[in-house]
Amino acid sequence: MKSSDFFPYLYEQPVEDDQKILIEDRHQALNKSEVIQLVQTVQYNLKKITNGIAGCRVGFSSDNTVLSIVLEMTLVHMGITFVPLSPSLSLKNLTEICKEYEIEYLFIDSAEQAPDLKAEEIFQICSMKSLLSQQPAVFQTALQQNEINELFPAYILLTSGSTGKPKATAISYRNLLTFVDNAIQLFQFTAKDRFASISRLTFDLSLFDIFISQKCGAYLYILSAPSETFNPYPTFINKQIGVALLVPSASRLITAILKGRMVAQHSLQKIFFCGELLYYEDLLFWKAHASLPMKCINLYGPTETTVAFSYFDCSSAEGQQSGPVPIGSPFPGQAFGFQEISNSALYELQLIGSQVSDFGYLKPKSEMKFQRDNQINRFMSGDLVEKYGDQILWRSRADNQVKILGHRVDLDGLSIKLFTATRVVGHFLLDPEQKFLICFIVDPETDIESLFERIQSEFLPYEMPRRIIKIDEFPLGPHGKVSKSKLRQILERGG
Repeated sequence: MKSSDFFPYLYEQPVEDDQKILIEDRHQALNKSEVIQLVQTVQYNLKKITNGIAGCRVGFSSDNTVLSIVLEMTLVHMGITFVPLSPSLSLKNLTEICKEYEIEYLFIDSAEQAPDLKAEEIFQICSMKSLLSQQPAVFQTALQQNEINELFPAYILLTSGSTGKPKATAISYRNLLTFVDNAIQLFQFTAKDRFASISRLTFDLSLFDIFISQKCGAYLYILSAPSETFNPYPTFINKQIGVALLVPSASRLITAILKGRMVAQHSLQKIFFCGELLYYEDLLFWKAHASLPMKCINLYGPTETTVAFSYFDCSSAEGQQSGPVPIGSPFPGQAFGFQEISNSALYELQLIGSQVSDFGYLKPKSEMKFQRDNQINRFMSGDLVEKYGDQILWRSRADNQVKILGHRVDLDGLSIKLFTATRVVGHFLLDPEQKFLICFIVDPETDIESLFERIQSEFLPYEMPRRIIKIDEFPLGPHGKVSKSKLRQILERGG
């Protein structure tokens, strides 16, 4: 495997007057030559800081997203492992992570805040600015290829912990390149595409935006994640974005902010959804405001299987306009396995193929979830699915069930049941004393009393929520997913 397999344009001689912008945010815009020079600068300083840097792990925690992306690209060029960490983490937490996962070098925005940590000599803390402190005496117009060990870790990600304790997953260069090539082949990305990235670098969906766009030599605009104070939709229009990847909850937040307003048409031609259950109703806004023919694609895949493992093109089901969207078919060379759940119509989904992590979890170890036989990787996902005709529908997590009045209740299943019966999106929690269920909704037009009446005939007695709480919007976690911990905080505040 060669480093040019990931970002070919870094190794090609520039075409005369080629000023196409490849990476941009609201602070700076980099064309091909500028990216190549910046990669060389970062590599030059990395080698000086680390005395050659080989076979190690490099972490970074920075608000400078463009420099962080260039650092990722540089480390891939050098065949080294990168570990993106949240800028919101305290220095103490960053230190603990570095020790636990054997990160030798950590780059942060203000390294001078930690002079005492350098003395420990367990790892070295450096400033992000140090990556730009000196320049090579001569810049090459194109990089020289490096050989990369395909079974070496390309990156390590800490999962968000939304399904339990955060886990560190290592993905090999082989895993990563297989995913990138599969996605480009399936969705026919080219250098003419214009990508937007709204995912934090600690979220694996950011790898979709960065690695696919830059392998194709396509334009990439970096945005903040959607929030109550920021809506990326106007930027989609202004920058003529053609490709975007959204978590469904983030998409719902965007559309809720725009509800009732005059909305200009967007130029998206491919919009992808991943990370949560998607409903056909989530697509209506994007279809209604499209200025060009557009594909809506649902992606499914845990972090352990390299960003996305399967896809469903919603345009292939034009007759179906309601309810959950199927998870579709595996990427090329990958496969599903199904393990029956006793006394249930559900199956636990097993994911098989070269996109499944070559390493599994670094910590905590979980031999039961990962298996390798005859050089084939298998992962028991913990996701429960239902076969519906020739389609597969995601139903719940095996670890998101609670016990009420002696009955085991699937909280994800209740959310689907609520939406199917009422077209209201809701999220269920146990009350703090774990005696009854509480449901959160955000639909401003829904009357809570009538909602109780509508679901009474659909829900079993022990499934009925004791309370339905209407809030302004679902609180999102750092990855754009609904945060159950923040919902619990609303309860604790007397919500």
